[in-house]
Amino acid sequence: MKYFFFPLLLFFIISQKKSSLTGSYKLEYKNSSYLQNGTIIFNDSLYSTDLNKNLLSKGIINYGKNLIYLEGGNEYPNIILSFSTKDIVKDTINFQVHNKNGVIKNYLDVSVNSGKLIKIYN
Repeated sequence: MKYFFFPLLLFFIISQKKSSLTGSYKLEYKNSSYLQNGTIIFNDSLYSTDLNKNLLSKGIINYGKNLIYLEGGNEYPNIILSFSTKDIVKDTINFQVHNKNGVIKNYLDVSVNSGKLIKIYN
């Protein structure tokens, strides 16, 4: 029995490891007339954006079970970006944009824009 229990316990400990975002990405919105394209730099639980007009914005990354939410930017405080946790290992991440100040009670159900995060290799 102990030969079965130990590998099972080891598997659960290894599978609980949390992935986090790090590195620089190019931020491209599908409809850039509403929001500005630029670059975004991830550092575990914080991010910063450098928009094309040299506007710097910082925010918090919230890791959910299936989704990751970027919120709290200085330039657009009511905007939240969301994408799947499965996509953080990819070079291109598709995301959805949500507006907190919309008329919908659960603003995460409605997307006001979308776009891509493209990995920048230095």
